[in-house]
Amino acid sequence: MELTADEARLFGVVAVARRHSGGVQMEWSRTADLRLPPEVARRVRGGEELGPVMDALLGTSGIKRGVGSVGVLTGGLLTRADVWRQAVILAATPLRGASGLYPGA
Repeated sequence: MELTADEARLFGVVAVARRHSGGVQMEWSRTADLRLPPEVARRVRGGEELGPVMDALLGTSGIKRGVGSVGVLTGGLLTRADVWRQAVILAATPLRGASGLYPGA
């Protein structure tokens, strides 16, 4: 999550590693990002954890174990799993070398 004076943006970072030629190759990627609603941003900036803030504002329980904040905020168009899946695929792509264009893959 990126917090500035004006807004808070929700995103994640993923790293993927593999053993190769006696060493380890690592790649990373980040998820897409989403601007959080002002009240959510204010409370998170104040030190509260995102999941419980969302639960409190929405009257839900365990949002972070379900579709996640992104699922609720997008109205189900994307879930937390969708966003993470894309980031893992993007990080793993250079290690897989399927295109033949990444050296050492």
